[in-house]
Amino acid sequence: MNWESNLDTATRNRMNDYHPREIRLDRYVSLAYDQDEAALIEDFGDDYPIEECEKSPRELDGAEIDALTTTLSGLLRYDPKSRSTPEALLRSPWFVKAQESE
Repeated sequence: MNWESNLDTATRNRMNDYHPREIRLDRYVSLAYDQDEAALIEDFGDDYPIEECEKSPRELDGAEIDALTTTLSGLLRYDPKSRSTPEALLRSPWFVKAQESE
């Protein structure tokens, strides 16, 4: 028995009817962080909400974005059994770097 079988019928039907956009999390995080509106519109289409605002300076480098994306990928899984454990998350590059900087 898998976790999906424990869902009610309406939730299971919504999940089966949902077709997410085909974009990798690492690409989305990078584009959103870089505030690359043209690439976001290219990947998401014209329905991607773009707000006019002053762009803030980058605070993270490419390695930090990769570490953050890896950590988020471990957290954002549909199947709870395949999500990263707290111990694994604390060993992720994102948290290791944060612990070193303290």
